[in-house]
Amino acid sequence: MKQRCSDRRLFQKAGCWILPLVLGMSVVAPSSQAADLNQQLGIPLNNGTLNNTREQADDLMRLGKVQEADGFVAQAIQSWQRALKQYQQIGEVPSQILAYRYLGAAYLQQGQVELAEDAFRRQLATARDRQDIDEQILALNSLGRVLVQRGSITSPLNLFTEALSLAHQIGSPYGQALSHNSLGLFAAGLKDYDRALDHYQQAIEASRRASDPILEANTLNNQGDSYRVRQQFRDATTAYSLALRLAGQHRDRPAQYRAIDGLVASLIPTGGAKTALNLLNQRFQLAQSLEDWQQMLVSQKLLAQLYQDQGDYPRAKQAYQEAIAIARSLQDSQQESILINRLVSLSKKQR
Repeated sequence: MKQRCSDRRLFQKAGCWILPLVLGMSVVAPSSQAADLNQQLGIPLNNGTLNNTREQADDLMRLGKVQEADGFVAQAIQSWQRALKQYQQIGEVPSQILAYRYLGAAYLQQGQVELAEDAFRRQLATARDRQDIDEQILALNSLGRVLVQRGSITSPLNLFTEALSLAHQIGSPYGQALSHNSLGLFAAGLKDYDRALDHYQQAIEASRRASDPILEANTLNNQGDSYRVRQQFRDATTAYSLALRLAGQHRDRPAQYRAIDGLVASLIPTGGAKTALNLLNQRFQLAQSLEDWQQMLVSQKLLAQLYQDQGDYPRAKQAYQEAIAIARSLQDSQQESILINRLVSLSKKQR
């Protein structure tokens, strides 16, 4: 079963973009401001556009969100492309912005970075035409992160800085949190961890003012990453632990997985292997409860490696065997081959 993505206003999926040595967070809409899709698409009656075309386009937007949630991102893209064309036909601009936002996020999930960039540029241009500052802040952050993926340096910095300026201009704590988080990830990618940690702290404080625990959890994970790279493992553990608690309370599964992985990586160097094993078992149980086979596979691989590193070869062998079975059920021949080779190598060590 494909891993589900939670419904956010921009990027979906933890780790949507990756900077050197630093796992990026997904850009998400404030949970306190997130509107029902019907509200986002709603327009007043009797304004001349609420006709069959509009209703069909709205239905396609909703269908796309269902398809995305079920892991069928390519089909979701097709639905949103069709909806966008219909919105363009009737001149319904606000919904065009929403469609561009959804398409940009979906293209990123598919690894189609150029198409994602184009969608976010169109989102930004349309938002500017409408003088919609909230949408500009979202689009500037999205576009900047895509450009970072494409190796740009100056342009993303300018975009993030503009977004932060706009957020201060309209007094948006969520926009400030999102933009500081982007600037933190940007600085971390340049290995300027002092600057990154300063931005993360400001992002955490702003996300609390915005009452957005999901954004706060993702920022805490980013903060933990920077502490861990600097081998400040106690600080990293604190950040990841807070992220795990918030993500668990608000069912942000990608952030939960990421917090557990960060905790494990921070505990092992400080002699916390036993706690790390307990966390990985929790990770597997979470994935199993969600029937998330891909994350079950990741969990078993991590368990097998940790057991092996601790010299517990029988448990490592069992974990590898279970991981191989999951890989076969997923028809992932590449992972199956890698795991079989590791199991063979482990068997040789036991002789």
